Amino acid sequence: MLRSMLLERLSSRAALVVLLVWVCAVGALAFGHVMWRDEVRALSIALSGQNAVEMLSNLRGEGHPAVWYLMLRSAYDVFGRVEVLPVLSLLVAAISVAILLFRSPFPPLVLIFLVFSGFYLSEFSVTARNYGISALILLVIAAVYARYRDKSIVIGVLLFVLANTNVIAAMLVGAFLVFWAADILQETGLRWSPALRNVLINAGIALAGIVLCGLTVWPTYNDAAAVDPASLDLPRAALLAVLNPGGTGFGALGLPPLLAEGLPGQSILVSVLLYGATLGLLPRRSAFLGALTGLIGLSVFFALGAGGSYRHAGVWFFFVVALYWIAWPDIRRALSDAARPAIARSLTIAALSGCLLLVGLQSFRGVARSVGDLAGILPVNSRSADVAQLIKSNVALGDAVILSDPDYLVEPLPYYIGNRTYLTRSDALGSVVKFSRAGILHRDLGDLLRQAQALKASLGVPVVILLSQRLDQIVPGRVYHEGYNWTFRGSAEDIRTFQESTETLARLGPARTGETYDVYVLK
Repeated sequence: MLRSMLLERLSSRAALVVLLVWVCAVGALAFGHVMWRDEVRALSIALSGQNAVEMLSNLRGEGHPAVWYLMLRSAYDVFGRVEVLPVLSLLVAAISVAILLFRSPFPPLVLIFLVFSGFYLSEFSVTARNYGISALILLVIAAVYARYRDKSIVIGVLLFVLANTNVIAAMLVGAFLVFWAADILQETGLRWSPALRNVLINAGIALAGIVLCGLTVWPTYNDAAAVDPASLDLPRAALLAVLNPGGTGFGALGLPPLLAEGLPGQSILVSVLLYGATLGLLPRRSAFLGALTGLIGLSVFFALGAGGSYRHAGVWFFFVVALYWIAWPDIRRALSDAARPAIARSLTIAALSGCLLLVGLQSFRGVARSVGDLAGILPVNSRSADVAQLIKSNVALGDAVILSDPDYLVEPLPYYIGNRTYLTRSDALGSVVKFSRAGILHRDLGDLLRQAQALKASLGVPVVILLSQRLDQIVPGRVYHEGYNWTFRGSAEDIRTFQESTETLARLGPARTGETYDVYVLK
C-alpha cells in the first residue's frame, strides 16, 4: 500500500487547488500576524547606513550573512514601505510552494504534508525571516540538478547564494558538495572526468560563498547567544549529539512543545526518525551520505556552537527534501524492482515510512498552530502593535522617546511607529540590541528610572518606559533573569519611587514571544 502511494503523482488541477487553499490559509494567518523583534531587527539593520555598503558594514558581526538584508534594502529602495518585510517572505514562500506542487516528483500525500507544514504555514512564510530563502534555493537546486550536474556553473552560483542566506545553510553547502562529489564518483569510479572537473569548479564558487558568509558573520558581537564552550565537556557533548540528534535543536522537529512536555523518550523518537529519513535515501547512496553528513555536522553545531530551534532544523529538513527530489527516480526503481531482495525492499519501505512520519509531524504541527491562531486560542505573537497603537493614539506622545527593560522589547516598534527608541544597556539611541557577554548585564529599576529622567531632561520630550516585569507581582530584591545573560532587580524602595514618578498607560499581554508590556510614561 505504501509503495503504491509513493508512486502516485498529483495532477496539475489538484496542485492548483492545493495552492489556492494554501494562499487563503496563509493570507488569513499573515493578516493577523504581529511582527516581533527578530523580524524587525533584520529590517532595521537593512535600512541602516546611507547606502548598501554602509549597511553591510553595520551587518558585520550580527550573526547572519547578507542575502536577506540586501533583498530588504533593495525592496525598500523601490517601494519605500516597511511592508516589504512580510511581502518578501510571503513571496519567497509562494514560489517555493509552487515549485513543490508543479515541479517536484513527490506523491500527493507528501506534497500536502509539506505545503501545510509548520514551515510553509508559519515559519518560512508568515514569520519574515531569512530561513525560507534557504528552502527556496534548495528546491531550485533539486529542480535543476539533473540538467546541470555535469556542466555549467549554475549549481555553484546557487550554492554561493545559499551559503549567504544563513549559517546553517552555509554548513549544508559543504554537505551538498559531499553528495555531489560522491554522486559523480559513484558513477565514474575514482578517475578524472569532465564531470568531476565541473564539480571542483563549482565547489570553488560555493566555497567562496562560505568564506564570504564567514567574513560577514564572524567575529560576532552577539556572543551571548552562542554556547559557552567552557561550560561543556566538548567530546562528550559532541558524541551525545551524534548519538541522539533529537536531544539538540533537531528535537524541534518532533511533537509541538505543549504535547511533547513530559513525554518520555521524545528525543530518542526524533533521533530514530531523523536517521530513518537519511536511510530512506540509500537507493542513491551519495544522497544518503550527504544527508548523514549534514545531520551529524549540524547536531554537533547545535550542541557546541548555538542551540538550534525549529527554523534552524527546518533548513536541514528541506536539504533532505531536496536530496529526496534528486534521488526520487532511484527510490521509485527500488520500490518497483521485483528483482531486489525482499529484505532490501522491506528496509527501504520502513525507512520511507519513518520519513513520511517525520514529514507528517510537521504538517500536524503547522495545522494545529494555524487553527489555534485563527481561532484565537493561542496568544498573539507579540504585543508590539498594541504598544504602537497606544502611543499613536496619544497626541502628547508623538515625539516621545521609548526605552524598555529588557532592551529588546523596543526592537519590533520601528515597524509600526517612527518614535525614537533608546537602548539602556548601550546608553544610546538605537533599535538593534547587541547580545554581548560584556557591557551592562545587570539592571536595577532605580537605574532605569534615573536614566529615563536624564533622557527627558536632555532631549526635552516625553519618555515612555516599557517593562516586561510586573512590578506588582515581582518579589522586591529578587534577581530575575532576562534574555541570554541579563538580570533585573527592583527593591521595594525602587518600585515605590518608580510608581510615584510614572503614570501607568496600559498592561498588555500575554504573547508567545515574551513581548508583553507594562507601559508607563514619565511624569
